[in-house]
Amino acid sequence: KYYTVPNYEEERRVRVVLPPGYNHTEERYPVVYFHDGQNMIYDKESYSGVSWKLFSAMMNLSDELRFISVLIDNAGPSRLSEYSAWDFEFRSGSVIPAGADDYLDFIVNELKADIDYEFRTLPERENTALIGSSMGGLISAYGGARYNNVFGRLGVFSLCAFLTSDQFADTLLYHPIDPNTKVYIQTGTE
Repeated sequence: KYYTVPNYEEERRVRVVLPPGYNHTEERYPVVYFHDGQNMIYDKESYSGVSWKLFSAMMNLSDELRFISVLIDNAGPSRLSEYSAWDFEFRSGSVIPAGADDYLDFIVNELKADIDYEFRTLPERENTALIGSSMGGLISAYGGARYNNVFGRLGVFSLCAFLTSDQFADTLLYHPIDPNTKVYIQTGTE
């Protein structure tokens, strides 16, 4: 399905991957919202040439760990802006404007409502996750802090907080992530 995301004129592809057996049961499932949807399934679509191999991973999960995956394609050249909650200066000296609040508002107020309506979800916060890497990790952590009432699980891979470290720290200080949120962080090599 395609959506118009705030601040961008083009429609954005959002794919939903259902867990194995979804159509043969009435069971409800947790939902995981993945940023950089292009990186999740096919190597040829991934900017690095290597995908997260989501299909393989889902096939190897036990029945009790299965979930609905929502793959949100990024904004291409505007990806840095869309995933940042704060303006920042980039390598070229240009200022990247913040666009994260509009992007997260779209996920929470439009996309999640559609997914919960169209599919058999477990819509509560403890069954709703945000996952991303690099800038996708940043927007996942920020989204968990901003929308404590919506996202109860966060996957934060290679968090790119160094670009806006002071603002990021202040956000977590003044809008801490709910202590009941489950957060998985993977970064660095140690």
